[in-house]
Amino acid sequence: MKQEKRNWAENTSALCGEESMSRIGKMPVYYGKEVQINIGSGNTVTVKGAKTSLSYKLNPTITPKLETGLLVLSRANESKKAKALHGLYRALLHNAV
Repeated sequence: MKQEKRNWAENTSALCGEESMSRIGKMPVYYGKEVQINIGSGNTVTVKGAKTSLSYKLNPTITPKLETGLLVLSRANESKKAKALHGLYRALLHNAV
């Protein structure tokens, strides 16, 4: 059973050399009209909804960019840390929306 799970995981992730790579960070964060997203100084992203507001201070290697109806994150380099933070911040902001 464990071998089957491992094979499934290997087949569903993209390969980057010998390690698997997540594609979470590359996907944009979609948001509706009831949500306001502001990008402040120092890479601070604020998500404001009907009930609450959340702020995230992003690492300098991650750059947020607002487009109509979506938020796109990009990373400055391809280091392991930057890739991990890219996916992490995308997931956090997606959950905040």
